[in-house]
Amino acid sequence: MSTENAPLGSITLLKMIPSQYLSTFTRTRTRCSLTLREGASWIELRARDIDISITGKDSDAGLIYNVSGSFRCPKTSGQSLGILEVYGRDMMLLCETASEDIYIVGTPHCPLTIVESLVTPSVMASFSGYSCSVSGSQMHPQLLLVTP
Repeated sequence: MSTENAPLGSITLLKMIPSQYLSTFTRTRTRCSLTLREGASWIELRARDIDISITGKDSDAGLIYNVSGSFRCPKTSGQSLGILEVYGRDMMLLCETASEDIYIVGTPHCPLTIVESLVTPSVMASFSGYSCSVSGSQMHPQLLLVTP
């Protein structure tokens, strides 16, 4: 049996951080609080066309939530690596919705994988930047971030 969670809705702000940069992470049902290690900060993405979905599915181990999605980030002038700096790292996403709710997707124990590819346009007016995909599995749906 599969149960579809609603997509996160209109995500207006997307940030990510390697999961090992967290100092503390506490989850209670559908909420979480966290603190970052000293010197760590969220990587703010100038993301467009954000589409993140979380689908719950029954398994022998219980309900598993599969995360999938995509977004695009424009390449800025003078940018050498951009988001490629985080390629292959275990990531967590911070998603702020139009209703100003902030959700965390991925955890230190169930991080997400972000894979990006450089998009070079064939026409000058087309999008130039990175096309990114998000994937992972976790033991709960997205978590509402609360201040500790």
